[in-house]
Amino acid sequence: MSSLQELQSLLGEPSHRETAPDDWNEIERYVGSALPGDFKTFLDAYGSGVISGELVVFHPRGSSPLLERMLKTHALFTERRNRNLDLASMFRDGPSVLPAGRFGCWDGLRTV
Repeated sequence: MSSLQELQSLLGEPSHRETAPDDWNEIERYVGSALPGDFKTFLDAYGSGVISGELVVFHPRGSSPLLERMLKTHALFTERRNRNLDLASMFRDGPSVLPAGRFGCWDGLRTV
């Protein structure tokens, strides 16, 4: 059983999508490397979407095209890096919290 067949047994059959062999060319040029074939096969079959409310995936031809998202994310990280944030300034007025990450789903923090 292929990886895609295993995923189909969990996610169901994908709807028919039009794809082209060169859909990934621009992205692979931008990344500077070929992307894994099973990753491209999966996204070509299912397209952009959210899996189990947790994992968000984007296809080059999706409603939010992958390359556009990558360029925006890169620009945002570059802008933030270039601001030269002075971490010490966050603590000058007393104790504070240093943001170290983000948790996308708070369901895991529910008390039982």
